[in-house]
Amino acid sequence: MKNNSKGFSIIELLGTIVIISILSLIGMFAYTRYKQKARDQAYDTLAKSAENAMEEYLMDHPTETSVSFETLYDEQYLERPTDPASKNDVCEGKVVLKSTELGDNNALDVNQYEVNVCCSNYNYTYAENGELKRQDKYCKAHPFSLEELKEKIDNIKVLNV
Repeated sequence: MKNNSKGFSIIELLGTIVIISILSLIGMFAYTRYKQKARDQAYDTLAKSAENAMEEYLMDHPTETSVSFETLYDEQYLERPTDPASKNDVCEGKVVLKSTELGDNNALDVNQYEVNVCCSNYNYTYAENGELKRQDKYCKAHPFSLEELKEKIDNIKVLNV
């Protein structure tokens, strides 16, 4: 018999396929983590932008203590807060002034804010200048559109039977 040694054996091919599969799985998991981290950083940036917009808003409206993203957008203090995950949906939210620490003679006052970010799959509250981040339980109920809710309730006519 003639020994034909042209090509690879089935064991060598299977070994190569297994190694390539393992490497591609590791790459997919790393890419998924990278995308999630980038998305979370985009939400953090949105919260920080809203906080900065509130700083500017307070310069023009010093008596306000709370403002919605919609108001900040309408009055052009904030760009349209789009959801980084879907790119189409608009995030809702509000910024609340929690406290003001008065500075010394030459120092500026320091404001502490709480920023609620409510997007389709992301509901968090940022406090203490973004250092404390916790899951927000109230975003799904859209508590920031109470005026709309009151308007709808006023328009409902009660039927007496």
